[in-house]
Amino acid sequence: MDLKQLVRPIVVGVEDKQQAALRYALSEAALKGCGVRIVHAYSMSTAGPALLGEDIMEASAADAYAILDRARDFIESQETAVLVEYVVEFGAPTQVLQEESLKARTLVLGPEDASWYERILAGEVGSWLSTRAECPVVIIPENWYQHEVRRGGIVVTIDGATDAHGPLTFAFAAAERRNQELHVLHVVPPATSEQDEEELRLNIAEVLAGWADKYPTVRVFRSLVFGETDEACIRSTSLANLVVVGRPHGRSLPFSLTRPVAVSVLKEANCPVAVVPTNYDG
Repeated sequence: MDLKQLVRPIVVGVEDKQQAALRYALSEAALKGCGVRIVHAYSMSTAGPALLGEDIMEASAADAYAILDRARDFIESQETAVLVEYVVEFGAPTQVLQEESLKARTLVLGPEDASWYERILAGEVGSWLSTRAECPVVIIPENWYQHEVRRGGIVVTIDGATDAHGPLTFAFAAAERRNQELHVLHVVPPATSEQDEEELRLNIAEVLAGWADKYPTVRVFRSLVFGETDEACIRSTSLANLVVVGRPHGRSLPFSLTRPVAVSVLKEANCPVAVVPTNYDG
């Protein structure tokens, strides 16, 4: 690899003990032929450095570099050929990672602790990355380990209202790259009439028109699932290797990412979940 492959790397925002996120990024980078950029951002109290003192500032910086060193040690233990860059940034993680997303192929995050998923969608991290990131954001459960290919393949959820171009682009490319099946999932309320059900099926067929020609090697399965969106998405993560959901422009989240649905899905997800901007074009 040469340094040109770090022009659009996969960026991993690390806290600590996020080996699953690092593994995922290395695997994806090897498939895409790109580099990985490991980023740790740290910030201080709003009181400012002058009131905190140099000792605290130096200790915080030392902790930040220690976290990055642990990530480096883990990656070196993987004996990967992927080119990896390590960066420590002083600043709010939301702002640092938002800036990173401008030049990243994908932004990969893993859980920091038990409350990480809620922080992603309920706090500052969520308000910035879930609605403002300029690239797909992939969230990796800490217990995820890519040691086998699940029979569920790649799952992409569409709602018929949100523009599906971005999520479908991401999902089809992932299925093609990994030589896996693509399952297109649409969740509908249990009380949906037969007429509405038929209209939904026609809508899905219309949305998918043309994609088979663009990705002829990808086997596609379409399904309507009756029930609650969060439950259906959680079930799909038990069998899938990746679940892809979309988000619209602006600051609102789509059907399956409307809180508290997103929190419950991401908290209980058993596979990586990708949140993809509607205007994503690969």
